[in-house]
Amino acid sequence: MVNRGRGGGVPVSGGPVHWTGMATRRHAHIPPELARDPVGRFLMGLAAIFQKRQSDDETAADIEALLRKDPPPARDLTLLPGEQVRQLIDQAWEFADARAVPLAIDALRLSPWTPEAWTVLASTFEDEPQLTMIFATLGVLAAKKAMKPGALEQMAGHAWESAEGREYLEALQNLAEAFAEGERLPEAYHRLDEMLRMDPEDHLRARYELLPITLQLHDLDYAEHLVETFAEETLPSWLFLAALTEFARWGDTAGGRERLAKAEAAAPGTARFLVSPGLRAKAEASGEYDAMLYADAVRDAFRAHAGSIGWVEAVLGVRPVTALFRKPGQKKVGRKGR
Repeated sequence: MVNRGRGGGVPVSGGPVHWTGMATRRHAHIPPELARDPVGRFLMGLAAIFQKRQSDDETAADIEALLRKDPPPARDLTLLPGEQVRQLIDQAWEFADARAVPLAIDALRLSPWTPEAWTVLASTFEDEPQLTMIFATLGVLAAKKAMKPGALEQMAGHAWESAEGREYLEALQNLAEAFAEGERLPEAYHRLDEMLRMDPEDHLRARYELLPITLQLHDLDYAEHLVETFAEETLPSWLFLAALTEFARWGDTAGGRERLAKAEAAAPGTARFLVSPGLRAKAEASGEYDAMLYADAVRDAFRAHAGSIGWVEAVLGVRPVTALFRKPGQKKVGRKGR
């Protein structure tokens, strides 16, 4: 999911973004009510641009031309241009629904390469993975265009020290999350890895998203590198993944069992939810609910390694819990409304 202030990414090698894969794997759904107005025309025009195989510069020129097809919002002479753009974006965030779309597009008509405006659109269409990936990709392109030539290469290793670098990292993370939501794990992996290259101290905590994806992709060398690099990490989900990394590489070892016990001690009950798919916590404001979330965060990584769930059961002495089918009229169990 793409959220305000979070980002995604494209390769920084200087090559073009591979736009076509985003628009052709599954056509993005544009709500019918939008297809009849300027917003809908913009969205459909954007989808057409992404069908092309072209360079970043060609794509940028096409998008600028698309934005010029409808007039920009009237200038508010009481505000500087940048202030008016900021006002439109703030209003869009307040809505956080379809009403945000025309505001974000108006901001882009005033300033086409404002990364946050593209992030607003990515957030608004988060239930449409194809649109989200397009908007998040353009957020990264916008962050790159805001830099001087060669600046991106120069800030490698210390991107967090500049406003432009932070904006780029946030855009990278948004795109990585969009790729992950769209089940395009290799692309998400590369964007998160790029974040760590640009910011080794990992101020945006990309490692939390990168380690489970790395394990799902069976890159055990990199998984071990992450666990060793962030050896002081105490987040329970991280501790479970560190235990899985040991098991995936070496099988049942004393060190792996020790890691697993430490992980369960950090969030008691997580193992029960991990080995019991579909089991839900009884209340949101509880340690049990937190344990369920930690289990959800690592389950796909464990499933990617044969025998790991059984290993958790054996080492921690937990057994799967099977939820009974509800009888007619019986209230749902677990989270309210679910």
